[in-house]
Amino acid sequence: MAEISKYTPGTFCWTDLGTPNVSKAKEFYSGLFEWKVQDVPMGTNGDQYSLMQVQGKNVCALYSMSADQIHTKATPRWLAYISVSDVDETIKKVKGTGGAVVRDGVDVKDSGRMAVLKDPTGGVFAIWHANKYIGAELNDAAGTVCWRELMTSNIDYAGKFYASVFDWQAKASDVGDMKYLMFSKGDEGVAGMISLPDQVKQSAWLTYWTVDDCEKTVGTAKKLGGQILKSTTVIPEMGRFAVLADRDGASFGVMQFD
Repeated sequence: MAEISKYTPGTFCWTDLGTPNVSKAKEFYSGLFEWKVQDVPMGTNGDQYSLMQVQGKNVCALYSMSADQIHTKATPRWLAYISVSDVDETIKKVKGTGGAVVRDGVDVKDSGRMAVLKDPTGGVFAIWHANKYIGAELNDAAGTVCWRELMTSNIDYAGKFYASVFDWQAKASDVGDMKYLMFSKGDEGVAGMISLPDQVKQSAWLTYWTVDDCEKTVGTAKKLGGQILKSTTVIPEMGRFAVLADRDGASFGVMQFD
C-alpha cells in the first residue's frame, strides 16, 4: 500500500464512471472491490459525486450520466484522467496533434481544472490540473488502479499522439501475434497500447484494478450480474488478469500480481 500526495504531469491521476444507475453501480462495485462510499453534492440539482474509498482513501468515483445519455442508451465508461500542468495549453497541443475536444476546459470549484479530449483514433480521456484535489490517494492495494491500456484502431498514429502531447517514451514489443507499445514517463511506466480486439468496435481506454485473487473476483462479478469479456489469463512471471463489464456494460480489467 502506498499513499499518494502528488502526481507528475503526464501520469494518470484519477478515474470516474458515468453510469445510468448510480445505486446499482455502487452495489456492484462495493460488492466486487469492497469499496466504501462517500457521497458529495455536485451542483445545485441534487446530483451527487460518489467517492469510492479503500482504507479511507479516495480511489475513484461514480456519478449519474446525463438524461440525454440515458435516453439514447449511451454506453457507460470509466474515464481516465491524466495530470497536466496547464489544461488550456494541453488542449492546444491535442488540437495541434490531430485530437479533438469533447468537453472544453472547466474549473471544478476549487478542486482543480479539467477537460475531456479525444485522440485521433477516437480514444476518450480526461486531463486534470489539481488545485485542492490531486486525484486517487492510494495505490499498490487491492481495489486500486494498477494499469491503463488503450485499445486502438491505429497503434502507430495513437502512439505518436500521446508521445507528443504528454512526452511519453514508447517501447514496442510483441505479445503473441500483436504489437504492444509500453509507455513510460521518465522511470515510471504509465500505460500500454494494443490494437483493437475483434470484439471491441472503437478505440477506448481500459482501466485495470488490483485484486488479490483474479478467479475469485471473476466469480464474484458473475454472481453480481457482471459480464466476463475475457476470462482469467496468465501472464508468465507477472500474474493473471481478466476483463469484465458491470451490469450496465462499463468495461474494466482486474489484475492479480504474483
